[in-house]
Amino acid sequence: MAEIPWETDGRQPSARFKIFVASGPSGELSSLAKGLEDEFEVVVQSIQEVKLNTIVQSNSDVVLLPASEKSLALSRQIKTGPIGPFTLVIIVGELDTLPSPEQLWESEADDFIKLPVTCECLRLKLRAQLRSQERLRAAVERVWTLNAEIQRINRELEILAETRFQEIIEVRDLTIFALAKLAESRDPETGEHLERMRWYSRIIAEELSIGFTVKEDIPSRFAEEIFRCAPLHDIGKVGIPDSILLKPGRLTPQEFEVMKQHTVIGYQALREALQKNPAGSFLARAAEIARSHHERFDGTGYPDGLAGKSIPLAARVVTVADVFDALTSPRIYKKAIDPDVAKSIILREAGTQFDPDVVAAFERRWKDISAVGEPYWQQIPAEKLQQSFAEFRGVNAPSITTDTAPMAQQAVPF
Repeated sequence: MAEIPWETDGRQPSARFKIFVASGPSGELSSLAKGLEDEFEVVVQSIQEVKLNTIVQSNSDVVLLPASEKSLALSRQIKTGPIGPFTLVIIVGELDTLPSPEQLWESEADDFIKLPVTCECLRLKLRAQLRSQERLRAAVERVWTLNAEIQRINRELEILAETRFQEIIEVRDLTIFALAKLAESRDPETGEHLERMRWYSRIIAEELSIGFTVKEDIPSRFAEEIFRCAPLHDIGKVGIPDSILLKPGRLTPQEFEVMKQHTVIGYQALREALQKNPAGSFLARAAEIARSHHERFDGTGYPDGLAGKSIPLAARVVTVADVFDALTSPRIYKKAIDPDVAKSIILREAGTQFDPDVVAAFERRWKDISAVGEPYWQQIPAEKLQQSFAEFRGVNAPSITTDTAPMAQQAVPF
């Protein structure tokens, strides 16, 4: 029951507690029980007939048991069962029939009453026990209520934290993309290159994460990290002079050496930012992409001449995405290549310029790659599109890069 039914002035309860009385051979408990009927709902049954299930089904607040071996066993069963915390068990008996203190302790009974006892004394005893029980029950319910309130507040805080976290992530991503666009804006013809290549990169990374053939430890959030970091791959171009970066013709070998420094410039800038704020761990991925996205699988790339799996996987992914978008995009110095032709070039360069596993992932997800590029490809004017391999200049050249460089050093100027 939820309320303490007695006021301090001793008034009767507004709700009646239920007392289950197991009467013994002497019948004294039965007589006492009749004197309690004006205040309590009383159920009387002979101890010989009482079973645990009978007591459980009675839904009683107090159980009075005569002192006996059976009563001690029943008491223990009641107190150790589901109703134990909510049911008071009191053993009643004469001094010579009461169990030893050890037996009473093992029975887990809440109290014992020595006979003879008057009905009024028993009434007061029951009131005191029930008042304590109700106060305990009220305290437990209060704890439950507070616990439920704490859980509700925790859920609200989790939702708020998740919302704020997502807002921070969105602001961070917008900042990253804005920085990347700032670098890209120096070349007015690159258009939506960053948006396309970040999606190409994500699609390839997702396929690699499935683990068809790649025997590398790929982080669970690898594709998401690639998507966020890929736009920063050319951030180092902000340190390249306009006379080289915006040159409409092909670069001289000396100019190309300066252009290649954009990988190191971007890496250093991102690493310095990471050192100032170690919490921005995503910058570590962005830095390795910025430095290594022009490395070649055969070891002839730049700036470090890394080969094979020593090239960071993120950079190997972005390289394919970056080159593919460069091939399929028109520039002032070249036409766009038909997407199917560009795909064939990517496949051809597996094992030389590109990681074969990355190329295989690119090929498996060609339908999704095409879905990203198709809206852009359809807008390319016919006069800016090369339709076949035959039209593609430098198809037999030894490399494919995305930087403006002498023809002897590249097949795809960008």
